[in-house]
Amino acid sequence: MIMKQIAATTEGFLALCGENCRIGVLAREGAMMWSIDTVGATAGEVWNFLSNHGPASVTTIEQEVDAPKLLVHLALGWLAREGKLKIEERKGRAFLSVCG
Repeated sequence: MIMKQIAATTEGFLALCGENCRIGVLAREGAMMWSIDTVGATAGEVWNFLSNHGPASVTTIEQEVDAPKLLVHLALGWLAREGKLKIEERKGRAFLSVCG
């Protein structure tokens, strides 16, 4: 929600997270904090799941990857930004698979 108030730019992100960017903190859920490395590692787990099991809904990915939902969503964003996800609509639901 805060991110919507700040332009989606590198400068806006740095202004938003301040000192935390220097220590690699990307997201916080309750008392849990995740580093960029943790999000990247989870992105790898998501990619491996999709590579081995084929297209899956976000709900299925959340259930099968051993990580909190928010962390899975961050990992999906990571993969999407890197162009590693293919997204298809089937009967009004999104199904994700790896590109390639």
